[in-house]
Amino acid sequence: MYIYLDVLFAVNVIMDFLLLKLTAVFAAVSLKNRRALLASMAGGVGGVCFFIPDFHALTAAGAGIFLGFLTVYLAFFPIRTKEFLKRVLLFFCASFVMGGLEFFSMMAFGQGMIKNGVAYIQIPQLFCCAGAGFFLIKITQLLIKKRAAKTVCQVSLYWKKQKVTIEGLQDTGNNLTEPQTHQPVILVEGWVLKRLIHPDCNAVNLSEWIPDERLREIPYRSIDAEGTLVGIVLDAVCIDGRKIPGAVVAVCEQRLQYSAILSAGI
Repeated sequence: MYIYLDVLFAVNVIMDFLLLKLTAVFAAVSLKNRRALLASMAGGVGGVCFFIPDFHALTAAGAGIFLGFLTVYLAFFPIRTKEFLKRVLLFFCASFVMGGLEFFSMMAFGQGMIKNGVAYIQIPQLFCCAGAGFFLIKITQLLIKKRAAKTVCQVSLYWKKQKVTIEGLQDTGNNLTEPQTHQPVILVEGWVLKRLIHPDCNAVNLSEWIPDERLREIPYRSIDAEGTLVGIVLDAVCIDGRKIPGAVVAVCEQRLQYSAILSAGI
């Protein structure tokens, strides 16, 4: 079996591109094709350099891990450390899937070679694996979109004679509860209350518009902060047609992914 470095470079670029797009699908984030292509080209150069010498098994594993970290960093920079490590893990998971397809193809057709722990196969086999990888990306995208569609719902807030309908996200990470009754709390953006209660109201002056018996202090704790949010006992909240009388909402002055974040208890 002959290996041409220019073909090897092109093959690595194609495979890294597919792996990065698959990683973005698994992470439910967007990745522009141009950014993925540039990172894949860097990965292609590394793949060629990785092939030329014969590495010890541990050295080959270390070099492969470093190359994976570098490729993901170039594709998704700038990114927080936690999210970066998560996407590196997803990238390696996708690599194992693609590597499994290559090993299967090599065993099925009896053609190919392994060097430094990497399977190298014929071009027709590679196109079959790339096609299977592309098909896997599309199927995964559809499944993720279908699942995401189920977690987004219509939320109607009722206060006196006013009603505001917004989109809400069912977030299992939102564990906010009202401390006395342990009732689940819905997090809403500040502009929602301006439309529902009064244009001049905000998290600081809500007592001017809301009776004290309807106000609540909602404690929260995140990775880097903790404190309290102002909560309101509304007349009712309707979620996809299911009405919840006396539901509690907490005001968030920051921009959220959706206008309302529903508690896991909801």
